[in-house]
Amino acid sequence: MNYLEEEQPLVYRQLSNMIKKGHVPHALIFYGDSSSSKKEMAKYFIKLIYAKWLNVSLEESYMSKKIDEETSLNVFWIKKDKKTVTSVDVVREYIYESNQTSLEEGPRFFIFEDADSLNINASNALLKFVEEPIDDVYIIFLIENLNNLLDTIISRCQLINFRPLNINALHEKLRGEYPDYILNPILEYTQKEERVREIIRDEDMMSIYNLVIDMFSEKYELNDSIILVLNEEYSLLDSDIKQDFFISLMIIYLRDILNIFIGNDDIKFISEKDRIIALASYYTKEKISTYIKDLLEIKRNVNNSRAINLHLHLDTILLKMEMGIKR
Repeated sequence: MNYLEEEQPLVYRQLSNMIKKGHVPHALIFYGDSSSSKKEMAKYFIKLIYAKWLNVSLEESYMSKKIDEETSLNVFWIKKDKKTVTSVDVVREYIYESNQTSLEEGPRFFIFEDADSLNINASNALLKFVEEPIDDVYIIFLIENLNNLLDTIISRCQLINFRPLNINALHEKLRGEYPDYILNPILEYTQKEERVREIIRDEDMMSIYNLVIDMFSEKYELNDSIILVLNEEYSLLDSDIKQDFFISLMIIYLRDILNIFIGNDDIKFISEKDRIIALASYYTKEKISTYIKDLLEIKRNVNNSRAINLHLHLDTILLKMEMGIKR
């Protein structure tokens, strides 16, 4: 089964039926969560259209590789520039291109990858583009929130709703690139594919991931203070995002310990399973639950940008943990 069919079965069938019946709208909006494979589906959709146009199978179509590599002269991928919006000048450039003679045979596609970034002038310019279709020219908008597009554009497009990606499907998709011991905790933190990739590529975020493991490792060995371990690396937590990530991983680790108490083998920090089992023997179920509750309260304060002394609050919880060990 095509992995896109497994991830988005309704969308897959909807787009395939359009092509089979020969009823492909000139303008479509792919909308939904950032992890929902909208761009991958757009490529697959365009490849299917070209295979039918060439009267060959998908595998035999010379366009398939070009579309995957984004080298086709007939497929334009409009990405957000360095600014925070896609400007009207960029939009006009592609509208002009749509009226020129194509350098390759076949239909042309204009895919606005960051449709959320269109400003009002760019959106108004696009409205005319959408209202006045050109033969064999197709427009696809990739967007997370429909509210970020003009109602007049939305009303003239075929809407394709992408559901949030099932976490198991996302796990299977990413596990070929990253090991489970890293993926499991991060997927517990976020189910957005691009965010998972960003975290794993970010050296500071992965240092925070290792800090959490080191802290509990020190506690497992009972040789040192976990407060000192945190203090040595506290400079890593220099933003709200990093603080939220650190606290969330702490909570996930403690929930792993809690799972041991209730006989649940669903451990996210799988590389630390032996340590987690040992830690469960040092604490009580009630104490672990209390530490999680305290961390959740700190997390809420961080996310609501409340002025708190985070370092002091974390030290207080870690001190409770050090004092709470069953001797």
